Formats: sequence, C-alpha cells, structure tokens
Amino acid sequence: MDLEILGRALSTLPTDDDHPYRTGPWRPQVTEHRADDLEVVGELPADLDGVYIRNTENPVHPAQQGRYHPFDGDGMVHVVGFRDGKAFYRNRFVRTDGFVAEQEAGRALWAGIAENPAKSERTDGWGARTRMKDGSSTDVTVHNGVALTSFWQCGDLYRVEPMSLETVGKAEWGGDFPSNLGVSAHPKVDHRTGEMLFFNYGTDAPYMHYGVVDSSDKLVHYTDIELPGPRLPHDMAFTENYAILNDCPL
Repeated sequence: MDLEILGRALSTLPTDDDHPYRTGPWRPQVTEHRADDLEVVGELPADLDGVYIRNTENPVHPAQQGRYHPFDGDGMVHVVGFRDGKAFYRNRFVRTDGFVAEQEAGRALWAGIAENPAKSERTDGWGARTRMKDGSSTDVTVHNGVALTSFWQCGDLYRVEPMSLETVGKAEWGGDFPSNLGVSAHPKVDHRTGEMLFFNYGTDAPYMHYGVVDSSDKLVHYTDIELPGPRLPHDMAFTENYAILNDCPL
C-alpha cells in the first residue's frame, strides 16, 4: 500500500476527550490521507470502475457553549475507488466557508444545534435557524460529474471532485442558486433524465420551495410550496411523474 498524508486540520479538542460523541467509534479524524494500491482480500473484477463516496460529521473544535451535538461536526468526505482490479482510498475535509473561518480563528465561531444561536460569536451564518455554521456534512450526491455535499438545515452545495475529494467551489447554477435559503440535504438525482430535484425551507412564508436542476447544471424550475407554518422536513422522494416532499410540523 502506498500511503501519503495530505494534510491535518487544526483541532482544539482535548487530548483526554471523554465526550460520548467524540470517543470510541465517534472519535474524530483530523488527518487527511491518500492511500493507493490497497491490499485486496480475494480479487476485484477488472471491469469494476467507480467510487463509493460517504460524507461524515467530523468535529475539530469543542462546542462553543459546551453542548456538542454530533450534527455540529465539519464535513469530511471519504472515498473508496476501484479501477483495473485495484482499490484506493481518500479522505478530505470539505472546505466550507465556516470550516475555513474556524481554522483561521482556531476556535468555534458558531453555536451548535443544541445551543443558543444568539450567542454565536459570528452574527452571520447559514441554516433555516440562521447563525449556524454550514458544515456541509450531512449528505453527498453526484450530479453532472461532480459530488455535491449538503447541510441538513439548508446551506450551500459544495462541489467536490469525486476522485481526489478536492473542494472545487460551490454550486452556482449560472447565478440562480437560491443563496438566501440554500438547499436542504438529500437532493435526488433522476438517472434517467440527469435532473437533480431539491427542496429548501425556512421560518418565513411560504416556508418551503422545490426546484429542479437539469443535466447541464442549469436551474430550470423553482417554485413556492405554501405551508401553514415552518417545518423541519428531512427527505424527499420521486416517482416517474411526481416529487414527494416530506411535511413535518415543528
């Protein structure tokens, strides 16, 4: 196996950390790796050519107010790839605006989901609740040849090169990305049409929107979904003729 350390994130987590969501199988990883020619037990099909990508929440700082929730971690993407009967592995942090700002500051700047957002050190932020850090750590999907990481409370979609896991920017959709609300985690790609279906939500009427991005990465549909009040939806689904949105009252 050919192993290389690509980088390390600055972490202020205590060396004797005993938090139940930062120890054992939850222990965070702060080192980024490139591993090629992995040892294979058995034999991989020579025509297997592709990648398995996974997004994770990976904290590098304690909670700002001491109430850490596992959803507060920064996005770290892992990939196992296959080609010519061989396998490789990479893991990289998603270089979100929040991750970069906290790396430069050397501490947490935003309150976590279990904390008071009014006490965030930064007055800006993301999420339907606002004043949160967009960790882009919840989901990952592939559309138009690029992996897109997303945040469960609505934020930017970060574009990640699926082989190297290098963060290459944000989804812009020709300037039509709904930056005022962002996009929720769990967009869905219709592999028959190449379209990506998505939704977002917030605390102001109409409380939800639904959109479609075509196979050339152009926003072609964006519409209000009028609801009687704010919601915290989790996921969506689609059939040949319908998109199904989850309506979960707060």
